[in-house]
Amino acid sequence: MNLALLVATLLTLPHALQGLQVHADFSFEWVVDQGTIQFEYTCATGSWCAVGIGQSMMGANTFLCTETTCEEGSTTAMTPPVARTPQSLTGVSFASLGATYTATWTRTLAAPTPQDAAFNPGPTGIIWATGSNAGGVITPHANTTGRGMSNIDTSASSTPATMNPGNPTMNPGNATVNPGGPTMDPGATVNPGNPTPDPGNATV
Repeated sequence: MNLALLVATLLTLPHALQGLQVHADFSFEWVVDQGTIQFEYTCATGSWCAVGIGQSMMGANTFLCTETTCEEGSTTAMTPPVARTPQSLTGVSFASLGATYTATWTRTLAAPTPQDAAFNPGPTGIIWATGSNAGGVITPHANTTGRGMSNIDTSASSTPATMNPGNPTMNPGNATVNPGGPTMDPGATVNPGNPTPDPGNATV
């Protein structure tokens, strides 16, 4: 293959799928592809979930989803985000999974308007939150347990997450995905079925 064509092809390949379990009711996956980033939230039915670019709610560029809507918004105080006009999210879709639902959206990595924040290549600080949406009414998240901060990596060299296929709960054994998880994979026992060496072959 022509070298220039090979390089061009590699540059257009999507980055590795990654994911975080940030709350018992909220996990998300993301993937970067040709200048865009796609998120898929998995949320408890009857709740809302959101991530935002920034280190606090003040001035954050937020992306909040319920079972039927996804909106890009702005926060200027400790209140629910205000939807932006125009919206820059594309490819919005939803799926009901019984006790959970998924919400998917895509946006450009670059800021589409001056009021938006960019997803910078490499580690990007985000905030996340989740709360009740019972009866279609968004209520504030719990002050200490319904919100938090994380870093996501949008670089090509980032490590893919180890997902648990068919289960919205991530694999807590992967420390790079869920470093705060209560159960880690010690990885110390390579062959747990044969912990004792063969003593009858000591001379070899």
